[in-house]
Amino acid sequence: KVFNFIDKVFSDFDAIVESFGMFKYHHIQDSYVIACPRSANPFDAPMHHDEYVLYSTRRMIQLADCLIRRARLYFSASGHVLWAKVGISSGPVAGAVVGYQRRFYCLFGDTINTSARMCSHSEPSRILCTQSVMDVLKRGNFPEISLVEKPTIDVKGKGLMTCYF
Repeated sequence: KVFNFIDKVFSDFDAIVESFGMFKYHHIQDSYVIACPRSANPFDAPMHHDEYVLYSTRRMIQLADCLIRRARLYFSASGHVLWAKVGISSGPVAGAVVGYQRRFYCLFGDTINTSARMCSHSEPSRILCTQSVMDVLKRGNFPEISLVEKPTIDVKGKGLMTCYF
């Protein structure tokens, strides 16, 4: 019963991620990691880099908001509403298929680690973004996206960081 529930939620999330044109990197336990499509297909570049960064950052925030709202539609076996915490960072990643047995496509880089740290510092039904995301949003004109600075947080391996909800 529990596995059917998890399968239903993750399958629903998978469909939403695909509809936004993003790339589901992996899920482990209750973590669901999404990356922009160029991390899966780095040579598929129909947009100029700067335009792509603006577009994908905006879409990722819209996707995160959609997933947070969708999670609230599910109830756990104990009757509690599900919630999602989201962490977003922007920057370079490298990807490669690694291993001999059970090969996996892996993403490497500080951006992946920082996104995970943002997720762990986020709050239920909130999106926590790094300064790099805020810098991208400042370059674009996205009136529908409004971020508020959070008090500085001490992030493991990063030190004090200014972040935004």
